[in-house]
Amino acid sequence: MVEISRPKSERNAAALCWTVLRCECEHKIPIRMTEVGLKQAVELSGKLNLYAYDACVLACAINQRAPLLTLDGGLRGRARKLKLDVLEANLR
Repeated sequence: MVEISRPKSERNAAALCWTVLRCECEHKIPIRMTEVGLKQAVELSGKLNLYAYDACVLACAINQRAPLLTLDGGLRGRARKLKLDVLEANLR
């Protein structure tokens, strides 16, 4: 599961875009659209005190049994709290 949030700088944004595109081209990270149940997202949002968008991202990772790739430290921490696999991105 790839979650793309607004990076804090243009350099980070460019590096993230390049990484995602490179991985997609190499078929290491397939990207597909998927349905997310509103009930599940709202429950996660309330349980973890996070925005509905972030809850939807976590719900997708849970439902697809997929690791999460994010630059958002808060989302990464909550994913680990749920025992989800989290991929680390090295942008240097």
